[in-house]
Amino acid sequence: MTIATAVTLLLSTIASAGCAAAREAERLDEAVDAIAVWLEAEPAAPPPPTAKPGDDLYSGSSGAALFFAERAARSGDAADRAIALRRADALLAALPTRADDVADFGLYTGIAGVGAVLSDAARLLAEPRFAAGAARCVALLDGGAQVTGHGLEWSATTDVIGGGAGIGLFLLQQHERTGDAVALDLATRAGRRLVELAVREPVGRSWRMDPAFPRVMPNFAHGTAGVAFFLARLHDATGDAAFLDAARDGADHLLSLADRRDGGCRIHHHTPDGTNLWYLGWCHGPVGTSRLFALLARRTGDAHYADALAGMRRTMASSSLPAAQPGFWNNVGQCCGSAGVIEWLLAITADAEGARDASDARDAAALALARHLADDLLMRGVRIDGGLSFPQAEHRTRPNEVAAQAGYMQGAAGIGLALMHLAARERGATRDHESRVAAELPDAWPTESKH
Repeated sequence: MTIATAVTLLLSTIASAGCAAAREAERLDEAVDAIAVWLEAEPAAPPPPTAKPGDDLYSGSSGAALFFAERAARSGDAADRAIALRRADALLAALPTRADDVADFGLYTGIAGVGAVLSDAARLLAEPRFAAGAARCVALLDGGAQVTGHGLEWSATTDVIGGGAGIGLFLLQQHERTGDAVALDLATRAGRRLVELAVREPVGRSWRMDPAFPRVMPNFAHGTAGVAFFLARLHDATGDAAFLDAARDGADHLLSLADRRDGGCRIHHHTPDGTNLWYLGWCHGPVGTSRLFALLARRTGDAHYADALAGMRRTMASSSLPAAQPGFWNNVGQCCGSAGVIEWLLAITADAEGARDASDARDAAALALARHLADDLLMRGVRIDGGLSFPQAEHRTRPNEVAAQAGYMQGAAGIGLALMHLAARERGATRDHESRVAAELPDAWPTESKH
């Protein structure tokens, strides 16, 4: 074969791959459009003054507001922008005026999550009133904080979903975006309280979701991994070594529990009776917990954190996804299922410069899995009147309770965002571009240090 022939074949292969990627992006775009039709048929946030679960970021209307804000930022279409503004304005109008009227302060369960969505809406839609709404959420958190021990808390819950760690992550993001000193002070004092609540273990320290809760769930949503992630991020913002020490202790404790067979790394769902149950998703699996090890590997340079992250990648690669298994059931959402895994696969395959690069064989396999998960996800969708929804079982232990939900963690809004991000990858979008048009929640995959 001559050099000219080889070059011709190479160029032909590249062109063919580019055409396939473009077709895949178009198919994903069509699915996102259909999801938008279905979400737009769902009701917006309830009228003021409320702060109930109907507005939350887990399964409530905040997820749809986030979806439409990003969709409008990507398309620049006036109709998309009008929908996004209406959804975000509904959240803004529903904000309570007093902390006493806030039913829940959490990130995925309450007002901190509403604030995170309003903050992103302000950035993506260039609307200052939504930034003012996010600042109001900080003020509500300030008013609702309870001074306890050497810090503060909003409830006995410590975790990312609804407790101090998740609220703290929102406050840190607000400080990073706006310089809000009150937000940083609240986050710092919440961190001090979490350090006080740590349980000394034979190796490191751990955190319970709630000191009175009978199960200990060590992974990201409700346990040590999520709390330690927040404390490591808090060290970034404050430089206080006590927070990094606590985060490292949390990570070391998790590694003492980890199943490292076959070069993998996974941590059981709970004790005392769930040590042989391993999830795969954001909530209790590598998709969420690996964030802590990625962050500590970046911040400390310690090889055993990087090794743990590599082990979690191997666990996911060998997991036969999307096949049903005890830790991966009929759920395609961000919290427990396929959408969250897709987002994670996209995050871990971004190169150091921010450009999307699938040249490495391992990363190429990860992107192939993301496409496979998207194919499986779309086959599960139900189309009615031009819309697309995803009936699923939210709870592993109640598999017959199947519903089409609209939320971010559980429902079409989070699924639609994952498909948007995969479509952008198919087009070869760079991180610089994505940073301008993509939503970024406070617990997002860690990048370079901002401290």
